[in-house]
Amino acid sequence: MTQEEIAEKLDVTQPTVSGIIKCKRDPKLSTLIGLADLLGMSLDELAGYTPKQPAKSVYQARLESELLRLCENVSAIARYRPEDTALDISKYISDEIHYILYSNEQLEKHGWEGTYEELVEHLQSMDERLNEDLVSSDDEK
Repeated sequence: MTQEEIAEKLDVTQPTVSGIIKCKRDPKLSTLIGLADLLGMSLDELAGYTPKQPAKSVYQARLESELLRLCENVSAIARYRPEDTALDISKYISDEIHYILYSNEQLEKHGWEGTYEELVEHLQSMDERLNEDLVSSDDEK
């Protein structure tokens, strides 16, 4: 497509199109919209703009962190506990994924106003209390 054809379709002059192409002229928004439509692009694509990723929520960050921890644990199990079968490791992974998803769901359901670091501390203390309760219930048996 020639500059003249573009100019005609955008209802501007050929020197205007030339100035825009050479970055010597700032086009009107209506001209940019027309050009984007003509080229089948969004304004962002036309301008070469890539929006920044939105900030992760506490829940997304926690989920990613927990899944990374799970991967590291599975690697350690495979390396240091060769007696574990694939079924043992599979069960461990399944149990951990259920725990991660359940705890994340509970946090979303009840809301969390603190920072991610405070959330990690809170969850660690909850895990410690749960482990203490399990040990004490085992001792009672």
